Amino acid sequence: IKTDLELRPMHHRTDPKIKAHVTICMLALLLERHMENILSNSGLSMTAPTCIATLSSCHLNRVLMPSGKGTEPEFVYTPTRAATEQKDILNRLNLSFLTDPMKLIERIKARP
Repeated sequence: IKTDLELRPMHHRTDPKIKAHVTICMLALLLERHMENILSNSGLSMTAPTCIATLSSCHLNRVLMPSGKGTEPEFVYTPTRAATEQKDILNRLNLSFLTDPMKLIERIKARP
């Protein structure tokens, strides 16, 4: 299968692993193009790699918070504070909830 598609060298030898690798690469390309389309349609001409690099310092932190006497400590999720440019990109991608801790609490539940 590698020779038919003329892929660059990859370290998979079996057809199922090669197919899985190619599928993941195609999904990543689709996501990049979709992101660029959304940004372009919103008036921001930016490539997906530039967008990802700009957003790379945005993190979701999981913090173990102590609780009152006799109760278990619990995990709390909190985002890093996004810069103005990062907020603009997230708004254009309809992901502005990622910068609001209260909206994150509503959407993210800790695993049991």
